[in-house]
Amino acid sequence: MLKEQPSAISVTDQKAQIEQALSMLTQVFEGMATDAGTSEILYKMGLEDTLSRIVKQMIENPVEELYAGIRKMNNEFSGLQKIIINQFILLSIKNSSLSAAYLEKNDNNPLTYHLCLKENSLPNRGKIRKMLGAYNDNEMAEQFPVILHFIDEQMHSELKKQYSDSSLFETIEG
Repeated sequence: MLKEQPSAISVTDQKAQIEQALSMLTQVFEGMATDAGTSEILYKMGLEDTLSRIVKQMIENPVEELYAGIRKMNNEFSGLQKIIINQFILLSIKNSSLSAAYLEKNDNNPLTYHLCLKENSLPNRGKIRKMLGAYNDNEMAEQFPVILHFIDEQMHSELKKQYSDSSLFETIEG
């Protein structure tokens, strides 16, 4: 009997994901450059827009604005983490490791997931946790922890039944 090989991201899938990420970054930075150029022109005309007011505030109170910027970057980083982890979960659903996944809408930790494995076993849980290994070794993991709750089919059915119209859980699906 042949041993089942672990599924992996195909080269074409990975290439497409990299191209998509680079395209998104290009759009973001092009948009920022356009906004900065427009703000500069308006400011030279004696008009202030949102961006020029932000720059003015940064000059007038740099320490407060520095911390406000750090808070904003932390929020953006948390959102980026959510996107990356959701992509991993979608890939796990596509590769048949997971039958369902839910993101708990939780203000204390916005990265709390409930995962239903197709085959609930320690090795399968280990595959999912392995993905988080590199992340958990990072200093940002302390500030933005990812919490995984593995649920069985019965709990999955209950979640689906009780919270289908609820704002407590977001279903992650492909």
